[in-house]
Amino acid sequence: MKKTFFAFLILFITLLTSCSFWTEPLTATVTVINETDQTWYYLAYYNGCVGRPTEGVRSIEPHSEFTFQTEEGWYTKADIQKQDDYFSFYYCNETEWETKLKEEYEEDLNSDLGLFYATMNFKEASTCLREEGKESQNYTVRFYPNPLNDSSTLIKVTWK
Repeated sequence: MKKTFFAFLILFITLLTSCSFWTEPLTATVTVINETDQTWYYLAYYNGCVGRPTEGVRSIEPHSEFTFQTEEGWYTKADIQKQDDYFSFYYCNETEWETKLKEEYEEDLNSDLGLFYATMNFKEASTCLREEGKESQNYTVRFYPNPLNDSSTLIKVTWK
């Protein structure tokens, strides 16, 4: 009887501690590094989720770094083992933001579906870097000057 109880206790504890593996949606830690002389506007999209309505499009100033946690996505660790996870990073420079996107984005935020419309507008009008199948929850996006051309910027996504 003691062996059976002990076996059930071990099984219960194992199931209890592994439950988050099956039910907890994943988030990612994203670090954005700007080594350029210009401001960039961006939106990180991980595991099916854009972010909180209060955050929306973020900006990063020249020569700075920012780390944040994404919103919980649609898939759990168990789901992602069956299929690839994905990370999309939409971005534009300050000129594009001020001349093309800012006004429409802010107008969309005032509509019934607010962030959804604003996000779709930003995604359609900006450039996207997309990584799939990395099974990572740590991404770094780096904006840096092109060593071969002073007037251009290179953007690279890496993961751990």
